[in-house]
Amino acid sequence: MSARSSARAIARRSAWLIALDWCALSAAFALAALAVARVEALPPLAWAPLLLLAAALGWAFADLASGVVHFLCDRFGSEQTPLLGPAVIRPFREHHLQPRAITEHGFVELSGNNALALTPVLVVSTELAPFFGEALLPSALFSWLMSASVGLFTTNQIHRWAHMAHTPRLGRWLQRLGLAITADAHARHHSEAHDQSFCITTGWCNGLLDRMQAWSRVERWLGGARAAPRAAPSPSERIPSAERA
Repeated sequence: MSARSSARAIARRSAWLIALDWCALSAAFALAALAVARVEALPPLAWAPLLLLAAALGWAFADLASGVVHFLCDRFGSEQTPLLGPAVIRPFREHHLQPRAITEHGFVELSGNNALALTPVLVVSTELAPFFGEALLPSALFSWLMSASVGLFTTNQIHRWAHMAHTPRLGRWLQRLGLAITADAHARHHSEAHDQSFCITTGWCNGLLDRMQAWSRVERWLGGARAAPRAAPSPSERIPSAERA
C-alpha cells in the first residue's frame, strides 16, 4: 500500500468513530474501576487454585473470542456493511494489505472497539463483585469475567506487538510466558489465503482449530459470501521474526 493510500485510509476514520472510541474507553475504565471498588472481601487461600483456573480459562476464552471476531470480519460482510463495516471489518481487511500499519495506530484506535464490546461484560462484573470472596461460584465467575475482559481489551495491543520489529519489554515477557501471541505463531495467519490461525490473543486455540479445519467447516456451514481474496504483502511488509534483542 502506498503512502498516499495509507493517508486516505486514515482520513476515512471519521469523527464519529473517534468519538465512539473515547466514549467506549471511558465507560470501560469506569466500569472496571467500579467492579474493583465493589469487592468487599478477599477469598480464602484454599480457593486460590480454582480462581487461578477460572482466570486461565478466561484468558483462553479471550483468545477464542478474538479468533471468532477475526474470522467473521475476514470472511463475511464487507467494508460497506452498515456500522460494522467501517468500524470493525475495514481495519481487518486493510491489515492484510499493510500488516505493519497496526504498529502506527494509537491506543485509542486500537482499544476503542474492544472497550465497546466489553461494556456489557463489565456491567455483569460490577454486579458480581460484592460476592467475590463471599461465595465460591460467584468468585470463580468474577475471576473468569475479569480475566477474559483484560484479555479481550488488550488483544489488539498484543496483536500489535506481534508485528513490531522491536517489541517492548512487557510484550516480550508476556510472549515468553505464552500469554501473548508471538510473531512466528501469528505469521501463519498471514499466508496468501489468510485462512488459518485466526486467534490473536495468545494463539492457544489455533493449533486445535486449524487441525480440525474448524474455520473452513464453519464457513461452509454458514454458506456466507467469502471475503474477496486480498493481495499478499510485499516482503518488506511481512511480519518480523519472533526473535527479539
